[in-house]
Amino acid sequence: MRTYDDGGHFRIEVPSIEGPRVFEALLNSARNLGVTVNRISQGSGGMLLLKSEIREMVKLGAENNVEVCLFVGPRAGYDVGLLAHTTSKFSAYSSLRGNEQINSALADVERAVEFGIRGFLIGDIGLLTV
Repeated sequence: MRTYDDGGHFRIEVPSIEGPRVFEALLNSARNLGVTVNRISQGSGGMLLLKSEIREMVKLGAENNVEVCLFVGPRAGYDVGLLAHTTSKFSAYSSLRGNEQINSALADVERAVEFGIRGFLIGDIGLLTV
């Protein structure tokens, strides 16, 4: 049977950890329950975190051997427009609209990398080609 480098058979990721206080609460709960958390993901995007919050999340991750992943923003769901009133709003929510949002998404990644983030969740297939 195949395993990870440390011999583990599976990994645990907890999604929607939106800031350092929630991350701390998760770590405390996991410790109390004897559960190993391998990765967390923050779904709203690094653009909505303060620099100090990103630094703190990176520090908590490093201290507890937990990978920290951020969603790349901004996305259509955070933009102005008629998206909220369309029937396809759910499929278009994570997409990028136009060159300006692609540039902003790349800037979001560059900003997070400066603070030590190495994992990103990409909701727009076009961003993968950049």
